[in-house]
Amino acid sequence: MKGYRRFLLILIATLMLSLGSGAIATEPNSSTPVTSPAQTYFEQGLAAYQAGQFTDAIEYWQQALELDDDPQQQARLFGNLAIAYYETGQYLNALDTNQQAITLFTDLDQVAAVGQVQSNLGNVYEALGDYNRAIEMYQASLAIARETENRTAEGISIGNLGYLYSLQGDQSAALAAYDQSLAIAQEVGDREGEGHRLLNIGIAYHALNDIPAATEHYQQSLAVARAIEHPSLEARALGNLGMAVADTGEYDAAIAYYEQSLAIAATLQNPELAARTLNNLGHTLKAANRLDEAEARLRGAIAQMDTLRSGLDAEDAYNVSVFDTQIYTYNLLTQILVAKNEPEAALEVAEAGRTRAFTELLTRRVNTLTDAESAAVSAVTGNISGAPLSIEAMRAIAQRTNNTLVEYALVPEEEFRVQGKQQGRTAAIQIWVISPDGDVAFRQSILDAEVPPLTDLVVASRDAMGVRGRGLDVIQDDGDESPRGPDKLHVLHQLLIEPIQDLLPPDPEGKIVLIPQGDLFLVPFPALLDEAGDRLIQHHTLLTVPSISVLDLTQQRRTRLRGVQPMNPESADWLIVGNPEMPEVWNPQLQTMQQLPTLQGAEREALEVATLFNTHALIGSDASESRVKDRIETAQVVHLATHGLLEYGSVESSGIEDIPGAIALTPEADQDGLLTSAEILNELTLQADLVVLSACDTGRGDITGDGVLGLSRSLIAAGAPSVVVSLWAVPDAPTADLMIKFYAELKQGKDKAQALRQAMLMTMQAYPAPQNWAAFTLIGEAQ
Repeated sequence: MKGYRRFLLILIATLMLSLGSGAIATEPNSSTPVTSPAQTYFEQGLAAYQAGQFTDAIEYWQQALELDDDPQQQARLFGNLAIAYYETGQYLNALDTNQQAITLFTDLDQVAAVGQVQSNLGNVYEALGDYNRAIEMYQASLAIARETENRTAEGISIGNLGYLYSLQGDQSAALAAYDQSLAIAQEVGDREGEGHRLLNIGIAYHALNDIPAATEHYQQSLAVARAIEHPSLEARALGNLGMAVADTGEYDAAIAYYEQSLAIAATLQNPELAARTLNNLGHTLKAANRLDEAEARLRGAIAQMDTLRSGLDAEDAYNVSVFDTQIYTYNLLTQILVAKNEPEAALEVAEAGRTRAFTELLTRRVNTLTDAESAAVSAVTGNISGAPLSIEAMRAIAQRTNNTLVEYALVPEEEFRVQGKQQGRTAAIQIWVISPDGDVAFRQSILDAEVPPLTDLVVASRDAMGVRGRGLDVIQDDGDESPRGPDKLHVLHQLLIEPIQDLLPPDPEGKIVLIPQGDLFLVPFPALLDEAGDRLIQHHTLLTVPSISVLDLTQQRRTRLRGVQPMNPESADWLIVGNPEMPEVWNPQLQTMQQLPTLQGAEREALEVATLFNTHALIGSDASESRVKDRIETAQVVHLATHGLLEYGSVESSGIEDIPGAIALTPEADQDGLLTSAEILNELTLQADLVVLSACDTGRGDITGDGVLGLSRSLIAAGAPSVVVSLWAVPDAPTADLMIKFYAELKQGKDKAQALRQAMLMTMQAYPAPQNWAAFTLIGEAQ
């Protein structure tokens, strides 16, 4: 459980109570009568807030805001509304009202109030997972607190920064900040602040597995909460005590603490608090082998989480970060249902617990269809709602597409709860297989102590293969596999494929849709080795999706583009790019700007593909960023043979923070020559049936509970139902050969997955090492 710090309420109490008395920066406006309707609503809102009735407080303060046009009062009301929105999980509303309060207080030259609202705004950014902005706000608030000699606000800001240290795993730094913050709270007589700081000190000790110290501080926090009659703090202290007691094996006592916490949470209209308490209660009930009760509590937690996400609307980045803190609940419920021998119900939850933000984003875009388009899509898919799929819907998708669906879920050895995320060594891999006739089977791989950790296996399998090619840093390698490479690929085959081997289609052209999780997104599935020394791709046609829901939605997109007819590449409108005049990018190793090297193989590749389909390729200076952007939204097939920049979008590699990934194009006076994941997601609407990124690492990115954030996700969200991307830095010459063979197979009438398989098999003959042919994967639709 996130050891939720209530520094927001400390600041809020300071801000909100002083707002009522006019103690911040200026005296109350004498033109506003004490008994005015606006003041009455303000006081009613304050009373509701203090009673934990946050929704009622919002209603009262909104009414006060409509009646009071005084900037000072409006600033205070916006600040208080932001607090109540935060408490009810309406984070986007909280962002907006906090920012309006800051603007008004700045105009009024009320510096102290600006600092306090900045701290509140930092709380919201933190809840949304935007830690860099949260730190920025907390530091700004701390500077103002010290400038204005506001010791209470100073203590709060220090405590807020401490909590971020804790989230980042630096408990020593967190404890140092908490001790300093606690001393200030005790110095100024801030009892509420003292209670919250004690709670957070307990959380830091809990993270360090010092359960006695954690328990002592939780009890001290609880005593303060009860002394000052603070229900939210009391509920959180009780919930954390439940966690600490559960960790000692005293499950009945822990459950009693959770039930007390829930009873208070039920009166507070706070879905975040209720969700986390229900989650932790479910965890303890599972440990006590009370599985039916655990299931009920976890389903209740998921219902509360849905309430939280419903307020994020179309903000994809915030949807992703908030959902990433909720994955633990879905995974825990999946394990409980497996333990109850209900594998189909477990699959429903496992599927619902991945790519929720992505699915909601795709659904919003699919639902922009006209009535006629919607009817055509529904006739094929039967669903455009985007709701979590039932087992019946998953069976129907397998039957309709004639695919074998293979979904993986990772079970951690130690279910340590930090920010709602699972951590620790993978103990087991759960595998569901849905056959084309709709049958569902469940298998499981156990990773005993003799098997290396899964993360190490995946990294070692990739590193052992070696890479060279279309990246900024060319790794010199002779192209041979190291002796360790085949061994790791064999172990991965044993874990991921052998348990389900009898369930896979015997026909090599029968398609298998792989649905990975976590580290499995980086597994080179085509290169996995069986007992006979054969590669997986030699026996099966493979494609990948982040969830069955995304597969369903990509089919809906394809149906909109061209109905049920297969793609005809010979009559398509093509956009082909090869070896642009390369831009300069930041090289973090050399700490300087460096021009990307040219790619002669990519140029040959683009020209040969263009010749194959009697079209034109954009080479060198013709492949300018503006020209590509102009063409890419109308092209039916897009092929980009150039550099891929995996790390672009991180502050370290590019000086900006954004969705990872960029494609190199020719720069212009007003264009940097980088088509980024963010630009694709936010600015482009694609009509392309197929996008191929013949570049390095284009299938990688930030691995989250919502899948891989990067170029592939952005392209699918922008409208492409099928994307071919790479999982590592691909070599130039073999990649060119593979791509030419891929398109030749498409021209012969193979579908996308079959064409990619045949291209891999042919390239393998000339370049046997898997780094030369196994990097590419098809994501989305095969047809």
